[in-house]
Amino acid sequence: MEIKVKFLDGTSYDAELVSSEERNNVTLLKIDASDMPCLPLGSSSEVKTGQIVFTLGNPYDSIVSDRQVAYSMGIVSGVHRLRGDGDYSGRVIETDAALNPGNDGGPLVNVKGEIIGIQNLGYSYTKWLNIAVPIDQIKFIFDDLKEDAQIYPRFGLTPMDETEAGGGVAI
Repeated sequence: MEIKVKFLDGTSYDAELVSSEERNNVTLLKIDASDMPCLPLGSSSEVKTGQIVFTLGNPYDSIVSDRQVAYSMGIVSGVHRLRGDGDYSGRVIETDAALNPGNDGGPLVNVKGEIIGIQNLGYSYTKWLNIAVPIDQIKFIFDDLKEDAQIYPRFGLTPMDETEAGGGVAI
């Protein structure tokens, strides 16, 4: 699928849809350009509750109507696993930074300017939680995305807090 990508400075480039993965809300495009500025990928494993984060996005078509990216600041209010009533269930970074329709799929950025998550509005239809899918989770499937390979769910063990002496592992 051929796509035209247009930037705020008026330049436009041809792009090609390489792959997308619905569960993590990520799409990979190949843009026919060189020397493009980009934000580096950080590590979501280093994210801590209380740290400052930023969102970038296009809420309510702010890029088209005002020719500017919407930028918001907040803090990380939690890093955990959510099971919601919406389209997403999994590890998340929860933040109080503003997320509105049009931010979905945009980056969650730390103070170093590194992408630490991908914003996701699909967690809940009944709760207003601002979440991002951790970037380490995206890195985990990145090679499959580049190859446009089928991405299958991966199962593993999730350790839970020990509640009784002798505990164990919950699967």
